[in-house]
Amino acid sequence: MDTVFLRKMAKYLDEKYIKENCFTSIHAICELLTDIKDDKTFFRKKNALSKIFEAGICIDWEQPHKKHFESFGFFNAIYNIRKDNVSFFCKKMIDAIDLTDFQNIIANNKDYDIIQRYDKAFETYFRGEMEVKINDFK
Repeated sequence: MDTVFLRKMAKYLDEKYIKENCFTSIHAICELLTDIKDDKTFFRKKNALSKIFEAGICIDWEQPHKKHFESFGFFNAIYNIRKDNVSFFCKKMIDAIDLTDFQNIIANNKDYDIIQRYDKAFETYFRGEMEVKINDFK
């Protein structure tokens, strides 16, 4: 499930059909942890994360590009995010009282900065890819 779906459908994630037939990725989880502009965004993303973990939605913790890099025998350490770090920040967001509380937790935290850089890199890459594809269709 992508992040838009996760946010919009959060209240339905505990339904049996969705729970048994859906999964999400570490990439979507990182998107939910980043780019938080205001309290409204914070609570929307916090709710989605809470529902994912409460419902036991399957999460693929492998980074998409890691599979590509490892198939050629190397891995790009710049975006080497780890499941335990991402899980740690998920828990911190879920437990945070509000955006200010969460901002105090992530302030000057290099592990969170890595997650942010990872999310920005993929956003930039996919936006560029979409623009190329849209121009091809035109």
